[in-house]
Amino acid sequence: MPANPHYTLRYALLGAVFGLLFPVGATTFDVLMQNLEFGFSSFLLVQKTQPLHWIIDTAPIFLGLFASFAGKRQDHVIAINEGLENEIDKRVKEIKENNEKLRQEISERKEIEAKLNEAVIQANQGAKAKEDFLVNMSHEIRTPMNAVIGMANLLKEQNPTEEQTESLELLLFSANNLLRIINDILDISKIEAGTVDINLQLTDVRDTVRKVVDELAGRIKEQNILYSTKIDSNIPEQLVTDAGKLIQVLENLLSNAIKFSPNGKVDITVSIESEDEDYIKLLFSITDTGIGISKENSDNIYDLFHQEDTGKSTNHSGTGLGLTIVRKLLHLLGSEIYHRERKLHGTEFFFYLSCKKSLKTERNVNTTLPSPDILKGRKVLLVEDNLMNQKVAMKFLNKWEIQCDLAENGKQALLQFNNSNYDLILMDLQMPEMDGFEATKEIRKTDQEIPIIALTAAALIEVKEKTEQVGMNDFITKPFQPSLLQEKLILHLSN
Repeated sequence: MPANPHYTLRYALLGAVFGLLFPVGATTFDVLMQNLEFGFSSFLLVQKTQPLHWIIDTAPIFLGLFASFAGKRQDHVIAINEGLENEIDKRVKEIKENNEKLRQEISERKEIEAKLNEAVIQANQGAKAKEDFLVNMSHEIRTPMNAVIGMANLLKEQNPTEEQTESLELLLFSANNLLRIINDILDISKIEAGTVDINLQLTDVRDTVRKVVDELAGRIKEQNILYSTKIDSNIPEQLVTDAGKLIQVLENLLSNAIKFSPNGKVDITVSIESEDEDYIKLLFSITDTGIGISKENSDNIYDLFHQEDTGKSTNHSGTGLGLTIVRKLLHLLGSEIYHRERKLHGTEFFFYLSCKKSLKTERNVNTTLPSPDILKGRKVLLVEDNLMNQKVAMKFLNKWEIQCDLAENGKQALLQFNNSNYDLILMDLQMPEMDGFEATKEIRKTDQEIPIIALTAAALIEVKEKTEQVGMNDFITKPFQPSLLQEKLILHLSN
């Protein structure tokens, strides 16, 4: 900042004034002392005769000049100080303002963090409540379904009349359809929660497609549908993919095609799209001659609970979950579902699936299970609290000539286990007094060898993981297929 000119001028004027007053005063004094006539000529005469006066008398002039320079420097220093003080005041003010802003931001961030933490807690509580609801609802619905499907299967094996067989097949079809709806709801929840695992394994794709078609053959016949299955013979016998998810995708797509094409035609085609040394890309296509998809609904058919409204009939009922599950499952497999209208009528759904090629291996002929006769005379402890489920399981176990004891909860199971010798335990999970998890933990403290199979209506993957953690050997979901239960029993009892 420049020096204040007011201060500099003041010191210069003072120096000039004192520089003139001292010589004039001293000369006037000499004129008076020498009794000279007072005037300009006397002044000059004194100055000529006393040259030292100029040196002495002009000293204040130099002092004045020095004072002016000092004053200028002082003015500059003062100005710098004033500038520094102003700058410091400005900076202090800015710092205070910034500190206040920071305090406000910190306060706001703390408030936001508190809200986020609360939202996370609520989300976790919601997720936990959702999981508990799904587990409980799955258990409550599957428990009576187990009795319905179990008893229907038993009745089918008791030489029913043709009319009774037809009624039982209708009963089983409806029960299995309801069970599929329950499974769809659980699958959606598991996929959205990110708890679905990819189980890649060697899979016979051609055989898998044929089994899906065979499983739905009854519905195809009932709807009076013509169908064809075309599978490229060049597709390797075994490829690496998730067979379970591929089956779910094909079942949902084929079920939709059947539902919307009564008295029509459905075609299933599997062909090779591309191939290299390690991978093969397959094209799966399911076409039908059904009602088609309206343009306004074309983009919404994969949404949850969306159904095409034909405005003509209510025969096309359902949950609207099938295509949603198809899309989500294919995303897990790194694929996408597409659809397009056919030239005449109907719809084609198709997707591409990239599979790693398997090594050339021979089928292991030693993987076949022993004869069911291995079950005769074996002793099994059934731990089950539901009366209907007890009766269903006991009937099948007795049919296979298995000796079976019954325990209605985990605490009773422990008493019977400690007082008798069993070859295997079928363990329910949700029971009063002591559940199946706690009972298994107690059994494993003294016996690590006896096979324990969870027989439960809870179908979530978290439940299955928990059974493994407590030491159970296997997991069967109710309603169970008799053939699956028999296979599991043979497998574990033969070991």
